[in-house]
Amino acid sequence: GEIESHVLDYLDYKTTIDDLSTKIILLEHKRDAHKWVFDKEFSEDNLIKFIQDWLDGKYIAPIKSEEIPTEQKGPIYKLVQKSIEADAIYNDLDVLVKFYSPYCGHCRKLAPTYEQLAIKYSDQKDKIRIAEFDMSMNDFTLFDISGFPTIILFKADDKSKPLVYEGDRSLEDLVKFVETYSSHELKKESSNK
Repeated sequence: GEIESHVLDYLDYKTTIDDLSTKIILLEHKRDAHKWVFDKEFSEDNLIKFIQDWLDGKYIAPIKSEEIPTEQKGPIYKLVQKSIEADAIYNDLDVLVKFYSPYCGHCRKLAPTYEQLAIKYSDQKDKIRIAEFDMSMNDFTLFDISGFPTIILFKADDKSKPLVYEGDRSLEDLVKFVETYSSHELKKESSNK
């Protein structure tokens, strides 16, 4: 069903409707969710070896990422695992990032407001980037994200201390947060309200 499909997507397990075989996936929940698919012929010996190899540290943690967009469409800047450091940290912009899952109801409810925020600052892209990061399609490995949506500001003058937004999810409160904590002086009245 639909829920199983979302779970398999999260586990990065490719399957088809005709494939009804048992799936064995080793999932490690420490700081990040690392996943290893058991893809050998099923036998007790192969399964024991699969688990023992993991216990012995023989698996390198896989990192899931969408491809880096060749073009940024729309007012919200799309970040992926492969590009998040360059696009959010190693630059001189204030970068506000919404970490979300498309399956999260709170994230869907916030989406129109967050897009309005991005439109408001779309003429100040030399100072601020309003971005989003799809946690269902990308692994985030810099620090823990404990819930969705999580909104974090990477300030241009201190990327080592990102600020987590904890206010109301209204446009007014998001604007107040951005304008209070941004390193760059932003125009209060944008032509793209």
